[in-house]
Amino acid sequence: VFPYWEGVAVGEAVDYIGQRYDELKAAFPGKTIVIAETGWPSAGATIKSAVPSPAAQEQFARAFVAHAARVMYDYNFAEAYDQPWRGQGVAGAV
Repeated sequence: VFPYWEGVAVGEAVDYIGQRYDELKAAFPGKTIVIAETGWPSAGATIKSAVPSPAAQEQFARAFVAHAARVMYDYNFAEAYDQPWRGQGVAGAV
């Protein structure tokens, strides 16, 4: 679940993930839901209200990890740091 790619502002990203998670729980009752990947890039294009930056990346990471601990999500975190293989100017790269 990547709110950035959906154009969601960083301040609304954790709520967006919660909504998507709840949709899956409702669609698949009794099943374990795992957030396979989530994160926020430090650089790249602005997509609607989603603006990548090191500050936004940190804001998202702190908010998501705190929320995930409270509600006990199973998840994998991507974009916790930049991935140079993506190339310069691409989301996730600096």
